[in-house]
Amino acid sequence: MKNWKKIILMAFVAGVIGGSVGLYLFFKPVSSTAKLDTEVRETATVLFQQYSEDENSANARFLGKVVEVRGKVIDIRTTDAGKPALVLETDDAIFGVLCELEDEKAAKSLQTGSEITVKGVCTGMLLDVVLTRCVIL
Repeated sequence: MKNWKKIILMAFVAGVIGGSVGLYLFFKPVSSTAKLDTEVRETATVLFQQYSEDENSANARFLGKVVEVRGKVIDIRTTDAGKPALVLETDDAIFGVLCELEDEKAAKSLQTGSEITVKGVCTGMLLDVVLTRCVIL
């Protein structure tokens, strides 16, 4: 009977410790992309072109990396998740590089037609090439 109590107590303590670590990791603040080192610099046109030509090799080069992209703003919008975003122009008439911004105030100061540089984390290509956690440099 005493062994069962020890086993239950140890399982409870392990559950509390595991739950605490899980909550800490879940609510841990993410550092701003502005503080991260840039791994790749490219224009929006070249970034989109590389994904259009060979998505697998582009993923190997850009996916999950901090990318600095230069380009012309052609659209400013809000994503389905309610985050501010902008689209940078490419040679494609329909699609571009979608940059989800960290700061809502940054989008308010932008205008379409502006040439800007954005730094964000590349998450691949859906229809647009997508960069998340972007900051305007």
